[in-house]
Amino acid sequence: ASFVVGSVFLKASMSGVDESTGEVFHPIVFAFFREAGAAPLLLSLSWWLTRVAHPARRDVLAVVALGFCMFASQLFFIIGIELSGVLVATCIQPAIPVFTVMLGIALGSESAEPRKLLGIALAVAGALAMVAGGLASSSGHGHGHAHVPARTAGAALNATALAGNATLAAPEEASGASSPTTLMLLGNLALLVNTLGMGVYYVLVKHVVQRYPAITVSAWAYTVAAALMGVTAMFFTEAADWNFPRSMRAPLFYWIFVCSVAGYFVVTWSMRHLPASQVAAFQCLQPFVGTVLAAAVLGEQPSWWDAGAFGVVCGLVLVGVGHRPGRLPPKTPRVGRSRSMQVLLGGGNQAAD
Repeated sequence: ASFVVGSVFLKASMSGVDESTGEVFHPIVFAFFREAGAAPLLLSLSWWLTRVAHPARRDVLAVVALGFCMFASQLFFIIGIELSGVLVATCIQPAIPVFTVMLGIALGSESAEPRKLLGIALAVAGALAMVAGGLASSSGHGHGHAHVPARTAGAALNATALAGNATLAAPEEASGASSPTTLMLLGNLALLVNTLGMGVYYVLVKHVVQRYPAITVSAWAYTVAAALMGVTAMFFTEAADWNFPRSMRAPLFYWIFVCSVAGYFVVTWSMRHLPASQVAAFQCLQPFVGTVLAAAVLGEQPSWWDAGAFGVVCGLVLVGVGHRPGRLPPKTPRVGRSRSMQVLLGGGNQAAD
């Protein structure tokens, strides 16, 4: 829900961008500021609460892989919206739990329980039905709401800003004589990489968080992602793109503190106690929450397509009921904080060098 709220907040704030003074909203710059702001906060919290400074040598590659998955997911989401648009990007997001289940079963970390698979299928179908309503209404054949951008965290990289300001993969300059169909295909492939990256992140973090506190894993992954996004920004932005709008500062702070620091900590912490597929299944809630929020805040009218929300809810109930807690993970050794603080941090064991 925090991502959808942030999307609406950011969308409303974009009207305050003053282009006459040279202000520019560049999505890669926004993503870099978000990650560069969140990484030091997470690192500071991690050190203060756990005194775990760095991963063991055997876990360095796993941490780098987590950061790369986080970076790749966000970067290819930007490219996908640039080439395919927000509507298609929203359609493809429910593929995240599908990839997560497939990878989990292939790696042996998930069991192929029929109830779990049915629940995820229902949630994905419900989410796609809700997005189909947005597609139909945007084509002039639906009943009510062309508010898909407000349904997804992708609104943080609003299509208007991308079309007007992004230099990354600009069709006029980078594609030459490429047809719209070719660009759409490339965009769809980029979005598939985006969802695959998040699926891999969910599966990998499940193993790493068993050995380290959740806040620490989030901090390390975000640090790697911020460094990679900074390098990307150096190559795909110009000096004028860094004139950050004043109206976007409040949304940026929200995305740093709520979506990044709190959001990724909660996701990582949940991975310690729940199967990766169950956590990923909640991605299907984005269209549902976005529809409710758009109707309540933006005054947009729902349509019959939004009955897909029942599929989302029923699917998540099936996934939750299908979960059977296993053996509790080993206790966390004392790191200079109270037992209650250790429980809050997720109880991960610090690996020995």
